[in-house]
Amino acid sequence: MIRKIIIKKNEAKLTVALMEDDILVELYSDDVNKLTKGTIIKGTVENIVPSLNAAFINIGDDLSGYLPLNEDMKLRQGQGITVQIKKEKNHNKGAYLSKKLNISGKYAVIME
Repeated sequence: MIRKIIIKKNEAKLTVALMEDDILVELYSDDVNKLTKGTIIKGTVENIVPSLNAAFINIGDDLSGYLPLNEDMKLRQGQGITVQIKKEKNHNKGAYLSKKLNISGKYAVIME
């Protein structure tokens, strides 16, 4: 049996096909620009609001993400930061973000 994985990516979509003996067995397709829960992304600090104890992070979406700050977090405007989306954006609010990254797989869970 000959297995092949075929990957096609353009600016908007990623498609992965699994072939066995030239027969399509599985097909995955996803929007590469879609920011969903669990996505880990590099953003830029846009604004820090001390009264909210939070920062707004530009993650390349039309609405900035909301990142609650801890006392030990020292951020400055324009700084790059890696965050994970915990709650997707809704109508008028940006995504809820976390600096604590969680990566879940089939056989392992990695938590920072």
